[in-house]
Amino acid sequence: MAPILREELAPSARVWMVSDVHLVDGDQAYLDQFLSFLDAAAAADLDQFLVFGDLFEFWIGDRQGRQAFYEPLFHRLRGLVARGTRVGLLRGNRDFLIGTLFEAIGAEILPDEVEFDLGGQRLHLSHGDQFCIEDLSYQRARSVFRSRPIFWLSRVLPGWLGRFLARSYRGISERKKARKKASTGNRFHTIEAGLRRALAAGGQEIVVCGHIHHFAETRIELEGRPVRVLTTGAWEEEGPNYVAIEAGRPFLRRHPAS
Repeated sequence: MAPILREELAPSARVWMVSDVHLVDGDQAYLDQFLSFLDAAAAADLDQFLVFGDLFEFWIGDRQGRQAFYEPLFHRLRGLVARGTRVGLLRGNRDFLIGTLFEAIGAEILPDEVEFDLGGQRLHLSHGDQFCIEDLSYQRARSVFRSRPIFWLSRVLPGWLGRFLARSYRGISERKKARKKASTGNRFHTIEAGLRRALAAGGQEIVVCGHIHHFAETRIELEGRPVRVLTTGAWEEEGPNYVAIEAGRPFLRRHPAS
């Protein structure tokens, strides 16, 4: 079982949580859009700023982050830490190799699952790909990608080869994603079975996750118990979006507010 970080949030805590930004290596305009969002986070005087997976289109390790292109990103994140905001990252399926560069600026690499107590209500936060339990080929690939040999390979493969392999895998994944979305118009059905299994065991009342690129709040019922499921959308499809915890309750938000 994956480790779970459990924390209690004060009623006054201000928290922003974002996923599936998919920053594209070398796309300055897209990076600037996210930098604007980080500036808004700094102005909001947050207690916590959490990225729950897939900040990047792909991430082949620390060598990628040492490029000059990413200097403004690390500068902004370092600034949030300096203001007293806790910056935490959960690994997603596209950026499971994030690590020491982020820790060096004061950010935390958090476990794959985080649980908050919001005044007695339990909120589960994760990237969400672990809920795709019916996609056995994906779960096998997920186990391989997060293994020690892959982390070792990421340090020794030439950068150009790492990028080629990452882009090739992304192409395969995008075609598979399109097929799953075509059946219902969204991919909530791909995580529902895993959600229900996890909620039956854990008893959480609120779930926040990404991965399926569906900007929506979905209400489900489990053994007579209502559960709020907030899923974030991919930025390149939905525009900048995130989840904000305000007065002890989570809400889907867009940036800038419309």
